[in-house]
Amino acid sequence: MRKLLLLLAAVSLLAVAGGAFAKTATVTITKNGYVPNSLSIAKGDTVQFMNSDTVAHQVVFKSTTGLTCTPNPIVLQPAAGGTCTFQTAGSYSYSDPNVKGNTFRGSITVTAPPESLTLTGNPLILTFGSKATLTGVLSTQAVGESIDVLAQPCGA
Repeated sequence: MRKLLLLLAAVSLLAVAGGAFAKTATVTITKNGYVPNSLSIAKGDTVQFMNSDTVAHQVVFKSTTGLTCTPNPIVLQPAAGGTCTFQTAGSYSYSDPNVKGNTFRGSITVTAPPESLTLTGNPLILTFGSKATLTGVLSTQAVGESIDVLAQPCGA
């Protein structure tokens, strides 16, 4: 039973470690506005703003908490670009304050990854009746959390 538990923990570790890498999404600034004007990304991802219009544009966020932009402020000349990286989940609205109307408004929704647990066991191979120590780290980095480790028989 304990061998099964450790095998289950090892498989879980591999599944969790198969990881998420930060991605880059692009918002193009045209003469008609932001394309796309609504975007959904994951926490840690980057959005690149590219100005394909013939005039300069500015990208201003209502709230800058949880994001880092380069350049700051984002004022983009024609054919220039800038990036923002989002560290906090939530909704972010942005606009070009120099253009009237609703065409130069957009929003970015940042989603948080599901919580995960990385476990290691010592010793890695057990015989029935011996003890094992499991240690782990939560993706939220929370300390002192209680978890339940469940085993399920297989191959019976």
